[in-house]
Amino acid sequence: MRRRPLGMRVQLAAAMVALAVLSVAVAGLLIHRAADREVADFGRRDLQQTANRLAVEAGIRYREAGAWTTRVVSDLITPETAEDHVVVLRDATGGELPGSARNIQPDSRSAAVTVDGRRVGMVVVGHPGGGFLLVGGPAGQRLDAQLTGELDQRLLESAVVAAVVALLLGLLVAFRVTAPLERVTAVARRMVHGEIETRASGWGGNRETRELAQTLDRLAAALRRQDELRRATGADVAHELRNAMVGVMGRLEALQDGVVQDEQATIARALRDARRVHRLVDDVVLLSEAQRPSVLVRTQPVGFDEIVSEQTAAHVDDFADRGIELTCSLTPALVDGDPGRLTQIVENLLSNAHRYTDPGGRVDVRLEIRREYAVLQVADTGIGIDPEMLGRVFDRFWRAPEARERVAEGSGVGLALVRDLVLAQEGRVDVQSRPGHGSTFSVSIPLAATDEEGDGDRTHAGGADERTRDGLDAVRA
Repeated sequence: MRRRPLGMRVQLAAAMVALAVLSVAVAGLLIHRAADREVADFGRRDLQQTANRLAVEAGIRYREAGAWTTRVVSDLITPETAEDHVVVLRDATGGELPGSARNIQPDSRSAAVTVDGRRVGMVVVGHPGGGFLLVGGPAGQRLDAQLTGELDQRLLESAVVAAVVALLLGLLVAFRVTAPLERVTAVARRMVHGEIETRASGWGGNRETRELAQTLDRLAAALRRQDELRRATGADVAHELRNAMVGVMGRLEALQDGVVQDEQATIARALRDARRVHRLVDDVVLLSEAQRPSVLVRTQPVGFDEIVSEQTAAHVDDFADRGIELTCSLTPALVDGDPGRLTQIVENLLSNAHRYTDPGGRVDVRLEIRREYAVLQVADTGIGIDPEMLGRVFDRFWRAPEARERVAEGSGVGLALVRDLVLAQEGRVDVQSRPGHGSTFSVSIPLAATDEEGDGDRTHAGGADERTRDGLDAVRA
């Protein structure tokens, strides 16, 4: 059975308790080391002072006796034994005097015995078993052991207090942090069930929580817009199909009833309406495929300038028939794209410019390299787009009112398809427009990764003049 992960409140509280205990443990370790050093230093000074004191006293007794005697040694050592001091006395030659301790203890300290400026011996002082400082008389308990025990007790008490305080603070912080998150999560659950009008922001919380709530609100707004667009799309498709089918059915019923005078003209109109329905269905299919870029697009290194040149040349007659000047300026560019989908993009942009440019106008096609992208620009002198309408240019089945009045045919799918195909190839698409002055559509496609030798030179501007002349010749032909 899969274990359920711990909640944020438990994790925060546990983390703060662990941090408090760890802090006390680290502080205790540092205090222990500092205390050990201080005790050791104090013990060294104490033993050294004892050794210095015994050396002075031994010099006085040596001067009184005139030599090292058993009584002198006994008088020096006996009082120190009661203080748990192990004393070793040596003569001037370094030999141990009778009556003194036989072994020098670890961590001992020594001092020279001098009389009238002449060294007559040495005093070595230590503790039984070593160590610098003992307390408790003959029992000989170490002061550092007592300090360690006291420190451990105090540290344990501090750890308990710190853990309790940290637990309380952790719970307080956890509730303050998680309460807004729980409210945002509740809003998200409601959105999952279709309540996309609910707002997540305005519930307080820290900066990150507020940013999360604002992001969720933006997501909800996008979902509302998508829902509105989906409803509008269904209505637009139904409207287009209904209009076309009404014409077809009306003319067929008129033919069936025999009330038509010119049967051939009626059949031609019905056929035109049927083709309109067919074209609309094809547009819907293309648009649905564009939503699956992994299935639709197969990228490879391809000469974008060649595709643009071919499509521009293919539209020359259409533009010439309407008296529209078509110019072309191309820079060689090897991009990472799908040849068929790039052709669709160029064809749709040219068709859009042809449809909304008046006779006597002009359409400029330009391909150039900007950093890591090949940028195609199709600029026309057509009717343009109102600024408030620019945000909807690439929406599915959307057409500006001016466009509907100008051209009855069209489904509003072409530019939406351009956007989806460009995004599927990891590119960008943008539009700039002024009403009455025309529009400029820009499509950026990533350049293909090429070696420094071979055909990699196609991505540089060195061969731009020849390709530009070829493009212009193709347009003028």
